[in-house]
Amino acid sequence: MSSQEPSVLIENNNVKITGLYGESIPIDNIEEFSLSESIPSIIFRSNGLGLGKIKKGYFKAEGLGTVKLFLQNSKKPYIHLIDKTGNHYFINMKEPDKTSDTYSFIRKKLN
Repeated sequence: MSSQEPSVLIENNNVKITGLYGESIPIDNIEEFSLSESIPSIIFRSNGLGLGKIKKGYFKAEGLGTVKLFLQNSKKPYIHLIDKTGNHYFINMKEPDKTSDTYSFIRKKLN
């Protein structure tokens, strides 16, 4: 289960990230949404899973404090969500094309 790729769905006006350490973020609570070529340096894991390049859960990131990661590898791009309370979420899939497709799917639903 820990190595299973997350799914990103839109349900009941929420962006729902499934899997280990899953999250449901109300669409109205999303402040920023982008596709990024990098993520901040990860300092340490505070409450999560770190299995090689797979990182899920809460991590301390340089310059941002605690962030929530749903990373399958260290390949760019990364989906970056920021909610209105300043929480940062980073998501990527095993294959970069799937990350880009997931970003496009969410972008269409947010517009």
